[in-house]
Amino acid sequence: MALHRKHTQRAFTLIEALVATIILAGGITAITGLSSRCLVRTRLNQQYDRAWQLLDRQLTLIDAMGINQFLEQRTSLGEIEDGDITFQWEVGVASQEIDQLYLVTMSIRWFRGRQWHTITAATCLNGQDVESVESGR
Repeated sequence: MALHRKHTQRAFTLIEALVATIILAGGITAITGLSSRCLVRTRLNQQYDRAWQLLDRQLTLIDAMGINQFLEQRTSLGEIEDGDITFQWEVGVASQEIDQLYLVTMSIRWFRGRQWHTITAATCLNGQDVESVESGR
């Protein structure tokens, strides 16, 4: 009498392999989508950081030249090229009726990703009174 051994080997069926492949593909797709969104957000954050640096530089320039001289130039709009982005800046100045204090509001905006992005900051700067400016000439 010959004894036949029964081998119990378990293998994946075609259905199990397909289900595992679908789950794996779904996971890879989700991770790829998240990575893509993270890269877009990182680029946008870099643009905001650059815009804040430009805004700070422009306000520092106005402060260094003096608010009165800035007002004499009558320049309240401008553009700054930075790589592939054009930043547009706008300055508004309002007298505060207190000594020679001026409220300076600056906005920088740029177009990226099918929409406009804007940052705004305001500060107060001291100017010279009109008599001091005229006597200094």
